[in-house]
Amino acid sequence: MKKYGFTIIELLLVVVTFVLLMVAFVVPAFNKTRQERLNLENHKPVTAEQEQQIAVERQIDMEKKLTQIQDCGNGLYYFPFVGLEYPKILSKFLDLHTNLEPVFSDGDVVKESWGESAYGITVGRTVFFREKQPKQQ
Repeated sequence: MKKYGFTIIELLLVVVTFVLLMVAFVVPAFNKTRQERLNLENHKPVTAEQEQQIAVERQIDMEKKLTQIQDCGNGLYYFPFVGLEYPKILSKFLDLHTNLEPVFSDGDVVKESWGESAYGITVGRTVFFREKQPKQQ
């Protein structure tokens, strides 16, 4: 019996397919969020020893990153960092080099990337520094 161009069997097949697809995609997503909630409820607080270990690892990571800064001469330094890493590393660099003050930063250093983007990929920044002048009164 074709009332709207479909037989009842064709309509039932469409409905069953739709229900199976919903079960296949919605139930795993629900179970994942439920599992994440359970993991948060069972999460143990970080101990003082673990916090100390994390702090040591961050310090080691910062020291490694500081060795990547390149002195190009004439007060020009290259910082191969982007995003939020750049200001953190620059701040630490200035803490270690109290005799220097930044004069100019040319912004992003861009590496041309043919085929991906006309603008390229940001790979770092260059900063000009000068020796701090004694304050005049």
